[in-house]
Amino acid sequence: MRNLIYVYYIVLFLASLLAIKNFNKLNKSLKIFGLLVVLTFVFELCAFYMAKTRHNNIIVYVVFTPIELILINFAYYTHQKDSLFRKTSIALTLLFIVYFITQIGGLNLSVFPDKLIMIENIILCIIVAYSSYLIVSKQHYIEMKKNKMIWINMGFLFFLSTSFFIWGFHHLIKTNEINLILRFTLIISNIILYSTMALVFLKVNLKSEII
Repeated sequence: MRNLIYVYYIVLFLASLLAIKNFNKLNKSLKIFGLLVVLTFVFELCAFYMAKTRHNNIIVYVVFTPIELILINFAYYTHQKDSLFRKTSIALTLLFIVYFITQIGGLNLSVFPDKLIMIENIILCIIVAYSSYLIVSKQHYIEMKKNKMIWINMGFLFFLSTSFFIWGFHHLIKTNEINLILRFTLIISNIILYSTMALVFLKVNLKSEII
């Protein structure tokens, strides 16, 4: 398990390097995703440090959750020109911010905020699925393959569906063996997501990008 976590850090590091190296070649939405990857790497390092020194890194993930949601929604808002999609993105972002503000004072920082993560997952699933629908419905197959956002969407949908299941049912599963499997699955889904982003940053080509 420890080696797998190190693989995750390495993937995040490489994705961050590629995002920084190719930043000027990325379109606006991919630049936001690049910023997201870099910030994710920084926050993961902070979480690792706090886990080692204070044996509690929950505050890092609490702080990062609204930042992550805002950046992802802004990236999709920038990419999609559909008016209804943009209004939906703004409305869901504002609803989450209001929810976060009302809940932050009562959070128990000794327990992982699974409810907060679940709400974030639901909102992001709606946004990513809606974005994927617009891409698929408005483009031919050949053009769709050139759209790098569809590959990021696939990575996100896999990650979000996996994490939604894990955080939704982990209270019902108490055995160490199952918990280990769930942790393993969550790390794998993170690796797949950020590997997808790393490949997009690596192969970015503005001439073939379908906006």
